[in-house]
Amino acid sequence: MSFRLDQRASASDAFADWVNEQDQLEAIYLSAVTIHEIEKCVRLLETKGTKAKAAGFTCGCKA
Repeated sequence: MSFRLDQRASASDAFADWVNEQDQLEAIYLSAVTIHEIEKCVRLLETKGTKAKAAGFTCGCKA
C-alpha cells in the first residue's frame, strides 16, 4: 500500500518524515474498518457542501 501524506495537512515535519520512512519500509497498515471510516467522513463532508475540507482528508491510499 502506498500512503501519501496530504501536503495541506498540518502535520509536524517529524511526523511527515516518519510516515515517509514507514511507507518506504512498507510498514504502514490500515484496517478495512479504518479506511471505511475515513471514506465515510469524507462523503459526509461532501454531502454537507464542505468539499474543500473533505479534500483535505483524502489520504491517497491505494492497494
